[in-house]
Amino acid sequence: IKGNDGSINQLNTNMYVRLVNLTDDDQLTAEGSLSHNFSIADGNSEYYFVLRDDINFAKIENKKAVDTGERVGADDVIFSMDRAKDKDSVPDHRTYSLHEHIQKTELVTDLSVLESTQQNGCGGSIKDALEQGLDSKITELVSDKTKADNGAGKYQVIKLTTTEPFPQVLNYLAHQSAGIVSKKQVESINTYDVASFDVNKDIPYGDQNTVTEGAAYNNTLYTSG
Repeated sequence: IKGNDGSINQLNTNMYVRLVNLTDDDQLTAEGSLSHNFSIADGNSEYYFVLRDDINFAKIENKKAVDTGERVGADDVIFSMDRAKDKDSVPDHRTYSLHEHIQKTELVTDLSVLESTQQNGCGGSIKDALEQGLDSKITELVSDKTKADNGAGKYQVIKLTTTEPFPQVLNYLAHQSAGIVSKKQVESINTYDVASFDVNKDIPYGDQNTVTEGAAYNNTLYTSG
């Protein structure tokens, strides 16, 4: 989120999974994303995403990517979206303006919300839309990402609300700056105070000095892509 040039965009796009993707001809798709499906509620201000339970974060050990065993879940999505829209979340944040229209990102825990909320432009419910193509219907919503079991009907669902009707939010969510990072890992690295950040001593998550080889090589990246 501190870079927005072409090379960084390509690199981060491959490193971090997002809620949605864009095809080569700029069509929105859930394919290859963290979401099985997504849907827009009536009014164009609320967006719902049903999350997959089969994507883990990876880390680097001995120059190879290995599975950390940590699942990518709703807590990471909420953390990543809040971080993406907040210009003060990191020093020299360069992409926050792409996401400042996000008012709130939250976990849905009440199944009746999905059943009673209508899709935009049609008579079906959000639950109907999110269940399209799923092997198992949504029978339970869980707060703990480790408890999600899609095959048993247990899912996590994210609701994203915008400051005003703004369907284009989905296109911005496909941008590299909306990639999902590990809440636990980023918070363990970014222990500095942003307001008093000292480039000479503070090392933020993703700092190039930690991902290039050398005497102090210490790659702390957790990727989700």
